[in-house]
Amino acid sequence: LLLGLLLLAGVGAIVIVTTLMFGEVVARTPTRHQFPGYVGLYLGRRLEVVAMITMIVSMGERSSRVSDSR
Repeated sequence: LLLGLLLLAGVGAIVIVTTLMFGEVVARTPTRHQFPGYVGLYLGRRLEVVAMITMIVSMGERSSRVSDSR
């Protein structure tokens, strides 16, 4: 039980910190982008392509879950 609570607290802290970090990037960037656009702006073209592929795959997976539930 204690290990599970510690794991939950640790994962929750990681999620909160990464969300705040992404919010700071969005707030300090003068132009609006989607996630791959921010990645390309700050981390380069190669990682932008990786982020774009990841976003497309996750969108495809989400749409297949929605169609399965109907």
